[in-house]
Amino acid sequence: MPIKVILDSNFLLLPFQFGIDPFEAVKDLLDRNVEFIVLPQIVEEVRHIADGMGDNSRGARLALKLIEEKCIIMDLDEVRGLNTDESILKAAIKLEAVVATNDRELRKKLRSKGIPTIFLREYSHLEIDGYVR
Repeated sequence: MPIKVILDSNFLLLPFQFGIDPFEAVKDLLDRNVEFIVLPQIVEEVRHIADGMGDNSRGARLALKLIEEKCIIMDLDEVRGLNTDESILKAAIKLEAVVATNDRELRKKLRSKGIPTIFLREYSHLEIDGYVR
């Protein structure tokens, strides 16, 4: 059974900001089969960034393609209408998923609920905080 990993928008921009393939890096870190999940709120955030100007918009347009190719967009009733962080928190609890994010505040909320997080360390590699079953 694959491990479910919910990806946050900032994590999806790693390839374009730091040259890291988040999909391969997560698989290597967990050393298991992984199912990548993106919530509709995250897709909307990435679309909003893609509609802007500059480097982040180019990266976000490519991130949208990666979402389409490598992720399951999971629309859960429990998270409709919630802000992005709350939707990630509730989805992670419901799905018993790991969350990949670089957002410190979100990581703190997730860890207080016992949800493992994956994050970028020293701009060069991924680390996991918490226990993955």
